Amino acid sequence: MSRIRWAACLTAALVAGCGRTAPLSSAARSTLNGRVAAVKTAVANDDVTGATAALAALRTAVADLQAQHQLSTAKGSSILSAAVEVEAQLPSLPTTTTTTVVVVPDTSPPAPPGDHHHKDQGGGGGGGEG
Repeated sequence: MSRIRWAACLTAALVAGCGRTAPLSSAARSTLNGRVAAVKTAVANDDVTGATAALAALRTAVADLQAQHQLSTAKGSSILSAAVEVEAQLPSLPTTTTTTVVVVPDTSPPAPPGDHHHKDQGGGGGGGEG
């Protein structure tokens, strides 16, 4: 199933059966449409993380609307079932890998001018006391 098609399943679940149950209030419909649009956008952009977050927001909206008696159990179940189908397909989305390179500037102080010859640091050579 194409990614757009399974995201569209949510829309179909949202509008399916409207004639059999009480119509959704415009506020409830707006909330659900917004959540479904977020899922569709994330899926269309191959954004697995965004789609997962959008599906979580959709589930929360369904639970909230059911608790407020603005969404029937049957309608909510239909939407949640479609969300499960979409979520099952998320691993098939292409993933992108971003590599971040951080360049740390050299903060050591510059050598004083003219200090090209270092004093003997006690390493070798003769001339020691003894």
